[in-house]
Amino acid sequence: SLFNEITPAVNQIEVHVFNQKEQQHAYQTSKGVVTESWGAFAEGKNDVFNHPILKEIAQKHKKTTAQVMLRWQLQRGIVSLSKSANPERVRSNFDIFDFQLTDADMEQIKTINTDTTVFADHHDATTVELLTSFIGKSF
Repeated sequence: SLFNEITPAVNQIEVHVFNQKEQQHAYQTSKGVVTESWGAFAEGKNDVFNHPILKEIAQKHKKTTAQVMLRWQLQRGIVSLSKSANPERVRSNFDIFDFQLTDADMEQIKTINTDTTVFADHHDATTVELLTSFIGKSF
């Protein structure tokens, strides 16, 4: 590593169908760093669970759109974090190992990418000011 002796094993970043981070994931993989996704469902924004491409793929595989999104991450070699307080949804999120997305499915999902965050933009000056205002404060 250029700046330290220990290369991180994992880097947790925002990755989902709207922000696919292909270049960053490829770079991390080339350095032996595992990509871990937070926000795998884009917080449900942009009506992701009803996206026509995801719904079509889900119907084809007899799966949910959530399962398609998790399987898409798995097939890309990305560790995906998803959470739910609903036990049935948790079980459903694990039910992604009995099907495989085709190359055509993967290509269709690529077309959804906008390369934009659905959360706060960490490069926006106003957001940076807000986040740094919390440094040193206890809550």
